[in-house]
Amino acid sequence: MSAGNCFVEGSHTNNVLSDILAKKSVRTLFHPICSVTKRQVFGVEALSRGDYNDSVFSPPELFSYAVNPGDILDLDRIFREKAIKNYSLEYKAGEQNPLLFLNINTSVLIGSTIGSNSLADLVCSHGIEPQEVVIELLESGIENEEILLKFVNNYREMGFRIALDDVGAGCSNLNRMVAIQPSIIKIDRFLIQDIHQEFYKRSVFKGIVSIAHDIGAMVVAEGVETEQEALVCLEDGADYLQGFYFCKPLPSSGDISSVSEKKLKTLASSFKYHCLTELKMKKRRSYEQITTLKELVKQITTLANLDYDEIFRNLKAKNSNLECFYILNEHGVQLSTTVGGNFLSSGQLYQPAGIGFDHGMKRYVISLQSGLTRYISGHYLSLASGRVCQTLAELIEWKGVRYILCIDFTY
Repeated sequence: MSAGNCFVEGSHTNNVLSDILAKKSVRTLFHPICSVTKRQVFGVEALSRGDYNDSVFSPPELFSYAVNPGDILDLDRIFREKAIKNYSLEYKAGEQNPLLFLNINTSVLIGSTIGSNSLADLVCSHGIEPQEVVIELLESGIENEEILLKFVNNYREMGFRIALDDVGAGCSNLNRMVAIQPSIIKIDRFLIQDIHQEFYKRSVFKGIVSIAHDIGAMVVAEGVETEQEALVCLEDGADYLQGFYFCKPLPSSGDISSVSEKKLKTLASSFKYHCLTELKMKKRRSYEQITTLKELVKQITTLANLDYDEIFRNLKAKNSNLECFYILNEHGVQLSTTVGGNFLSSGQLYQPAGIGFDHGMKRYVISLQSGLTRYISGHYLSLASGRVCQTLAELIEWKGVRYILCIDFTY
């Protein structure tokens, strides 16, 4: 229950819901969805609240009070009616308006309701173009997918846009991205919170963004509360941001642009600086890695007696991110041990490869065989140590024989 509410239980809950339904005592707030690249509010999400005796009730609270199935449908329709009416007050036909994001309780979608087109009629009766309304489907609330798909296809044909909400939350089903084919995917705030400090959240976030873009969907990062979270989401591919960082929900969609404008300008400036800083760091890291590689090539090809462990210690002293190195023949078969330290004993899960191991299926070997002389991988989980690392591989020739020299750096 929302802060400030008195405790409600028993038959009193029926009074709350019945009173709100009878009086349609629902208020609508709007929350901005922002484009930093365009420095403008791209859309507004309509958020409904029920009023009863000076207390405010959220939709989940009110839906939980519903005893009759019809009450849920009636409440959902009142939410939509109020949201569309309030949005229409500042809607300007023929001009660029922020898109209206409208939540739909998917539990009300049954065979007798999906063909009624009540939402389409409501939108059109207020002079709003269907393509300016985004229907948000709560991912975790979807039960009957067949009926849902009929609803989605019907409204998409009429011009409405479809968004899948709360992706990345506990009940996420990636199959629904393929089935629903949304125009917009909203990533749940669980993944956004402290994303700049949590590598695993960031990796999952980037994975969802990649899938979304591959299927032609835009991505909204929900629940952005700090500049650091916003910067990482933008860096990792989010198209739009939503959250208290910009402002809290407001009664007027018209007030949102002016409130968010200053934050958008500040964030755009910060993001440019952030990108430049990241590029400088990557440039410095790449220089350090290549310097280490050149030194390793020099030592291997000039020293008469090779002490790999001593070579590793010397290089590690100059580049603390060095994890290990190993030498392959030109076909990818390992010729040396995996030279390095601090490998954890993890049985079959993580263990360094030994002499004779065939790396021929790995991308860096295939890339060098295709004609490249140097390959730098992306970040991945090392099968040798279980740590996130990056591999730098180079094709070298020594005494008429070609070798592949590989160095792993921790990230």
